[in-house]
Amino acid sequence: AADYDALAAQVAAAGVRVVTGNLVADDTRYDHNRLGPDWTWDDEPWYYAAQVSALTVAPDTDYDAGTVIVHAAPGDRAGAAPVLTTTPPTNYLRFDNRAKTVADGETSISFEREHGGNTIVVTGQIATGGDPASDWVTVWEPTGYAADVFRAALQRHGVRVQGRTLLGQPTPAAADTVARHDSMTLAELMVPFLKLSNNGHAEVLAKEIGRVVAGSGTWSAGIAAVGGYVASV
Repeated sequence: AADYDALAAQVAAAGVRVVTGNLVADDTRYDHNRLGPDWTWDDEPWYYAAQVSALTVAPDTDYDAGTVIVHAAPGDRAGAAPVLTTTPPTNYLRFDNRAKTVADGETSISFEREHGGNTIVVTGQIATGGDPASDWVTVWEPTGYAADVFRAALQRHGVRVQGRTLLGQPTPAAADTVARHDSMTLAELMVPFLKLSNNGHAEVLAKEIGRVVAGSGTWSAGIAAVGGYVASV
């Protein structure tokens, strides 16, 4: 989210105050196959099976892209619902908060996203005065999540977008660049990828290889390119 905030600051520094059109999130570098072909359906809510997109957000420097961290803090009294917040802050999620604050006892809070949308069902209990409970939860359609985080950053920096948020449309060829963010180097990316066994990084790198080698940001193109390289060495 800090990277999107920095981009928004660049937009504002360029003198942009009002966008009369839409906020368009271009994720067309890769295809729209969001999940790996061998992933099981019941893993879908959890951070290690997040949807893959060319445009996404990670909540922290573990870089679990396509996830948010949901926090539940005790309510102000026994019987009250826990207070829910997210890292990063986002309006992209909706909560079905069925959990309760209890006078005492162990905290056992569960967060699970319903299939096909961004409703997070929260169940269990948390004791008054207890520490907040937190967990990573995947989002449905990470491109929209990225757009929501960026739109909020633009607003913070005084840039008002009048139009809607549109997903998956390509950037016009003649568009001018107003702000730019470059990632860490590939050598640096290898550290969180391999040390944390980051599935999302593996999938994105496979698609990126396909895009660079064959002009197609797909798993099939990436796997073919990797296979060809392995055979050659």
